Amino acid sequence: TTESGIILEGAGFDQSKTGTVLAIGPDVTDVKVGDVIYLEWNKGAVVKIGDAQRIMIKEEFIIAVVE
Repeated sequence: TTESGIILEGAGFDQSKTGTVLAIGPDVTDVKVGDVIYLEWNKGAVVKIGDAQRIMIKEEFIIAVVE
């Protein structure tokens, strides 16, 4: 979990414009776990969770939720 923010999985952090929400903090209101979103990748922080590399980003940098 994350205290505030969103943890994402995405293919090719440098090229992809979408990511899948893996975890959210309690203050996140516009997305839920499992949502696919468009985001500003350059605003995220790369974090390592176990053996996997993920992106952590603030909700304000989400452009849209894919429906």
